[in-house]
Amino acid sequence: MREQRERRWGLRAAVGLVAALAACGGDDSGSHAGDADDADAVAVDTIVAVDTVTDTWVPGELGDPCDENLDCASGWCVPSAAGLVCTSGCENGCPSGWECGQVTNQATDEVYVCIDPTVSLCQPCETDDDCTVYAAGAGHRCLDSGPAGRFCGKSCSVGDVQCPPGFTCEPEEGGEGAEGQCVPETGLATCACNALAEALELATTCRVANGFGVCPGVRWCGPDGLTPCDAPIPAEETCNGADDDCDGETDEGVATGTSCDIVNVYGTCPGTGFCVAGEVQCVGVAAEAEVCDGRDQNCNGEADEGFPDLDDDGIADCVDPDDDGDGTPDDQDCAPKDAAISKTAVERCGNGVDEDCDGLTDEEGATDCQPFYRDVDQDGRGDEDTAPRCLCGPDPITSFTVGNSEDCDDLDEDVHPGGTERCNEKDDDCDDNTDEGVQAPCGGCVNVCIIDNGPGTGLPFTPTGSNSSNVTLGMNGALTLAAGQATGWYRQTVAGWPQGNTRWTVIFVDATLPGSGASTLKIRYRTGASLAALTTASWSPYAGPYPPANFPLLINATAPLIEVELTLSGSGGSVPTVTSLSVLGQQL
Repeated sequence: MREQRERRWGLRAAVGLVAALAACGGDDSGSHAGDADDADAVAVDTIVAVDTVTDTWVPGELGDPCDENLDCASGWCVPSAAGLVCTSGCENGCPSGWECGQVTNQATDEVYVCIDPTVSLCQPCETDDDCTVYAAGAGHRCLDSGPAGRFCGKSCSVGDVQCPPGFTCEPEEGGEGAEGQCVPETGLATCACNALAEALELATTCRVANGFGVCPGVRWCGPDGLTPCDAPIPAEETCNGADDDCDGETDEGVATGTSCDIVNVYGTCPGTGFCVAGEVQCVGVAAEAEVCDGRDQNCNGEADEGFPDLDDDGIADCVDPDDDGDGTPDDQDCAPKDAAISKTAVERCGNGVDEDCDGLTDEEGATDCQPFYRDVDQDGRGDEDTAPRCLCGPDPITSFTVGNSEDCDDLDEDVHPGGTERCNEKDDDCDDNTDEGVQAPCGGCVNVCIIDNGPGTGLPFTPTGSNSSNVTLGMNGALTLAAGQATGWYRQTVAGWPQGNTRWTVIFVDATLPGSGASTLKIRYRTGASLAALTTASWSPYAGPYPPANFPLLINATAPLIEVELTLSGSGGSVPTVTSLSVLGQQL
C-alpha cells in the first residue's frame, strides 16, 4: 500500500536512508510508549504537527522542494515532514532541526547527508517499520494511543533536549535506562498529518468502545487532515442481519421468545419467534398429515387418530407393542392379531394351531392328548416295555403310532399276539412260550437242515403207480430198475418247515452207477405250496446224466414243498442203484 501511495505522490527510489548517526538519538530498542486511551471515542483538543522546513530557501539548496535528485545541487532529494526537499552533505554540519544520516542511491552510492529526523513523527502507523522506513536502523516506535489509533514516535534519551517543540521524551514502557520516545505533550491522540503523510494517505486502525462492545475502524490522512475513526458505534444486538456489537457474530442471541402459530392445511402447531436471516420468524415444526408412528403430526392433541387399534386400548396397532392385548409382545407372539394365541395360551389337540407359540403344533402333552405306544416293526402292536407318550395323534417319525402295548418284540413284525410260532428260539406269539409245537423237517428246532430220504431214514423210498415207473426197491430198500427195464423214474416229495417258506439250496444223491457209463442218472425238480400245486408246477431242466455217482446239485428254490424226480437208465446188464436222496433247506 505504501509503495502505491509513493508512486501516486511521485516519490522515486533515489534516496534510501539506511542508518542514523549517534547525534540522531542512537538505536532505541525499547517497547512502545505513549498514551493508551480507552475512551468511547477519539477526543482531540490540540492538533500537533511537525514542520522543520522553513518557507525560505535557495533554489537547489537544502530545503528547496524537489521531485528527483537532479533537482538538487547536492544530487540528493530526500523526504521531509514538508515533502520532498533538497538536502546537502553534512561534512560541515546540519542546520537546526536536521541531523546527519547515511543515504544510498540504488545500492551504489552511500553518502552522509542532512535528513529531517521528524519525517515520520506523529504519522499514523501500524508497525515499527512504518516509522523507520525513512530512517532505517533508527529506534522509532509505532505507539498505541488507545481508541484513537497508533502513531509514530521518535527515539530519544530521557533528560536530553532531542524532541521538537510541543513534544516531550517519555520513557518507553518496559524499556531499559534512559531510552524513550518523543510524543506530543498533549498526548498521542492529538497527532496530526504532515504533508508527507497526506501525500501517502497514511492510515491507522482505531476503535470505538462502549458498554455494548468494541468496533474497529480506520483513520487516514486526507486532504483535510486526519479523518475521524470510521468505526460504527457498538450497540445492542438486534435482529437486522448486522453485527451491531462488533463481536464477529450477527444477530447472536437475538430472539423474541414470544409464542406464535405455524398454520398450514394440516393444522396449527405452536412456534417461537426467533431472529432468522435478519428477520423475526416463527420457528417450530409445521403440521403434517397424521402418520401412524406414535406422534401428533397435525398438532390436534391426539396421536395416530384414525388408525387401527385392535384391542381398543387407545394405542394404535402401529406403535402398540401388544396389538391383540393377550399379554405377549408382538415380537414374541406368533399370532400378534389373535388374542387366543400367545405364549401363555394352552395348547389343544385337533385344531392344527400353535396356540402357545412354541413353534410346535398339537405337541405332546397338549390338552385332549391320548396315549400312543411305540410300534417300530409296524405290526399294529405297541412295545410292552416302552412307556407311552400322550399325543394328539400317531407320530410315525418316532414310531409312537398305536394305542396298545401288546408286542413282546417290537423289532420283529412277525412276533406279536396271534403270531405264528416258528422254530427260531423266539416267543413268536407272545404267549411266554418259545418254539412250542414247532419242529424242523429234519427234527429238532433248527433253521438249516438236510432232509434225508431212503433206506434207514424217516422218509424211505416208496415207489407206487402214481409216483414211479419201471422202478422197484432192491435189497435194503435201495431204489433200482425193475427187472427187464432199461429206464424208469421215481418222484420223492419233501416237505420243509411247517410254517413259512423254505429255501431249497442243494440236492444230494448217493447212487451206484456201474458199467462206466452203461448206467446213468438224471435229476429234475419242481416246487409248490401244496401237493395239488405240485401237480401243475413246471419242472426244472434236467441235470445229468451223471456219473459221477456222488454229487451235489446246487439249486435256488423257495416253497413249502419240493418234488425231486430221479430217472434211472441201464444197458448191457448194468443197473443203477440209488441208496439215498437228501435235500438241504433253510427256514425263511
